[in-house]
Amino acid sequence: MYKRLTETDFKGEWTLKDRQGEELPLYYMNYRDVQAVKTAIRRLAEYENTGLAPEEVRRIIEARAEALVNIGQARELVTEAWRDLQTTREMLSDGMTEPEFRKMRDLMRIHAGC
Repeated sequence: MYKRLTETDFKGEWTLKDRQGEELPLYYMNYRDVQAVKTAIRRLAEYENTGLAPEEVRRIIEARAEALVNIGQARELVTEAWRDLQTTREMLSDGMTEPEFRKMRDLMRIHAGC
């Protein structure tokens, strides 16, 4: 388990922990920089609230990326199967017999592999 870096202050805003009542030295920064620091602290607090360790987050990201690849591969297989079904339907509707259809299908697969 890791040590939490953020906590809420008396105003209910997220701040860095263990500052012992000191204010963050934001007075010398411009407004945009102050907002960026506050946003970073808030985002860190949101991450800490998940209870996940950095390694767990990495594993989740990797698993998600792998799942997206698998989904893409599945989509390609389904698309290919759909095209095959459409071709089969067209050939059968043209009166082609089953043996003729198989021969044509095999020829198409051989041709597609070239």
